[in-house]
Amino acid sequence: VFRSGDRVMQVRNNYDILWREEGGTDSGMGMFNGDVGVVRSIEKEIITVDFDGKVVEYTPDMLGELEPAFAVTVHKAQGSEYRAVILAALRERPCS
Repeated sequence: VFRSGDRVMQVRNNYDILWREEGGTDSGMGMFNGDVGVVRSIEKEIITVDFDGKVVEYTPDMLGELEPAFAVTVHKAQGSEYRAVILAALRERPCS
């Protein structure tokens, strides 16, 4: 279940999905595994996601391509270009 404002991650390459530039005339095809965006709106049959200015509309049959991205594993974050990363790590127990 997604809500407006949620961060989501594209978890499969989709070379055929259409995107349009927010507020512009540019458009193209393709969203890729690891792309992170924000849910902008949810209508009856369409979820609109903004991936850094590339706006994509998802239908119910495409929702398997999205996962929540409020927290991601190190493996999923690898290769992403985040400005900052917070890593929760526990100290090892000392040997006794």
